[in-house]
Amino acid sequence: MQTKHQKAHKILLHQENEFEQQKADYIGSLDCPSLKTENDSAKKQCYNRYTILQGEAVQTIDFSYVDSLLVKDSPNVVMVPSFDEAFVNIVTRELNTITGNYKIYLYGMPSWLEMSSLRLEYLDSLHLHYTTPYYLDRQSERYKEYEQAFIDSFHTLPSEVSMKAFDLTVYFGRLLNEYGPTFWRNFPPPASTDGLITSFNFQPIRDSTFNDTSYAERRTRMSREGQYRMIEPDSSIRLFKNRSIHMMRYKDFEVIHLK
Repeated sequence: MQTKHQKAHKILLHQENEFEQQKADYIGSLDCPSLKTENDSAKKQCYNRYTILQGEAVQTIDFSYVDSLLVKDSPNVVMVPSFDEAFVNIVTRELNTITGNYKIYLYGMPSWLEMSSLRLEYLDSLHLHYTTPYYLDRQSERYKEYEQAFIDSFHTLPSEVSMKAFDLTVYFGRLLNEYGPTFWRNFPPPASTDGLITSFNFQPIRDSTFNDTSYAERRTRMSREGQYRMIEPDSSIRLFKNRSIHMMRYKDFEVIHLK
């Protein structure tokens, strides 16, 4: 979690089911890569920072134990990778009762703001943060120009789908223009790119059974030297995934874009 809360006291809170366990493992691995190792000592250090609480049902969560995990001398980041409305409802309610004793920053999911049973004042008092792959600044000159051009052409306001399509067309169109039909040999570009609603930062997803770092090393060296020339693709790559995300915060009952 590369934010201003990176050094805060962290707790991962989730239910004992496969989906939330996978989400929790992924979140932990972002800030603590040794979670992926088989080294028990390294894992212990990570789990001292990430205390994972598991229960077969919402009713089994012992929130008095959660209270005991929080600290008073530094911010507490409580990460809850859950889409279960009943579970999230109880977590936010219980955490809200102890916000007077601790500084708590709750990291959750963007869909929480659409859950009808959640108390928005709880999310506000818990400084809710969440990530989203898309963000639109309607006040930017770039968007205003795009919106007017879209209206002039189609006599209607642009939809989210049309903006995503525009971003993809511009992004890959520029690659085609610069490198031609074999642009995939130079993919992804060394720098991230911001579109209207989508930021692009493609990263390779590799076959875990393939262990060859020469491709990444060559690309890093060429990028550093300002030489971005055609090379053969890495056969260990299964696909490319856009890793760019936006950090949002719920503050004063409004959603604020942090980065």
